[in-house]
Amino acid sequence: MMNNNQILGLFLGTAVGDAMGLPRENLSPKRSIKLFGISIQPALVAIPKLTRFSVCSDDTEHLWITADALVRSQSSPELFSQLLSQNMKKWFLSFPVGAGKASIKASVKLLLGVSPNRSGIYSAGNGPAMRAPIIGAFFANDAEKLDQFLEISTKMTHTDSQTEEGAWVIAQAAALIMREKPKIAPTENFFNIALPKIHSEQLKKSLQLARDYLIAKQSFEEYLIAMNLDKRGVSGYIGHTVPAVIYAWLYYFGDYQKGIEAMILAGGDSDTTAAILGALMGMSIDHQKDIPKEWMNGIYNAPISLNKLMQMSEAVSNQNIAEIPKISWGLQLLKNVALLVIVLLHGFRRLLPPY
Repeated sequence: MMNNNQILGLFLGTAVGDAMGLPRENLSPKRSIKLFGISIQPALVAIPKLTRFSVCSDDTEHLWITADALVRSQSSPELFSQLLSQNMKKWFLSFPVGAGKASIKASVKLLLGVSPNRSGIYSAGNGPAMRAPIIGAFFANDAEKLDQFLEISTKMTHTDSQTEEGAWVIAQAAALIMREKPKIAPTENFFNIALPKIHSEQLKKSLQLARDYLIAKQSFEEYLIAMNLDKRGVSGYIGHTVPAVIYAWLYYFGDYQKGIEAMILAGGDSDTTAAILGALMGMSIDHQKDIPKEWMNGIYNAPISLNKLMQMSEAVSNQNIAEIPKISWGLQLLKNVALLVIVLLHGFRRLLPPY
């Protein structure tokens, strides 16, 4: 049985980061502040005083479908592949808004009968990193299973080797937190685990720079400048997302609010970066006092509500299939259709001042 507080923190940390980051997705840091201001709060459309609510996106949905497959598979790789494939198809048929191109294309291939081990698209997007924290936490004490299940999850949607390494880095961070429950940032320990296994030259260089900057106590903003991510934000490219998330996790370790705020204000793929960071930071905090209540109370995300996520965290912690909560994918479709209307309104609003 796993530590339920850590798993619950992973679920809630993901969902809250996702929902708070979604309104500013794909905005530059400067434009994000112009439209929404510097304060992070639930505000789905760029008229904050009129829209004090937000919803979760595909990041939380991928956490859900991966957790479901992990519990139901009972640690069988073959069954996990089958179940995750089935869940990916349900997810795609619910008309996800804002999902990555590779995940969409891979889901179409799965629907057309392509095998899960051949459905992946050559892409270095963030999809596998979204699913990595729960896999790392689930197999924190079984390195062989962790690698095996992470490979299945990754190659189902993405085949670029850098994507698998990036997802592995995130999974290792979650596994380390789960095993060791560190009270201070495990900087040296983490990089000793991760760096020797990375072969991608760009990813390794970015992580080495992160280690050096963290040791030198350089700020998160200074690291983004060094990575040339300060103007346009942290992109959906895994070679940008993973190093930025790891830096923020270790730099703001234990302070969920400050870490999420900094990541969202960094701009770019802000829902995904904040969701992945939220998963890692959520595992080391007391969610009842460390996640702002205003953020949690502003999330309206039926059918995958915060209550359902809490129930799913129990099922994962106990590895009990009977405890997995049911959701309506038909209701999820209706939610996404409604969200599309809001997204279109939001997109139009982004064209207007202030610039």
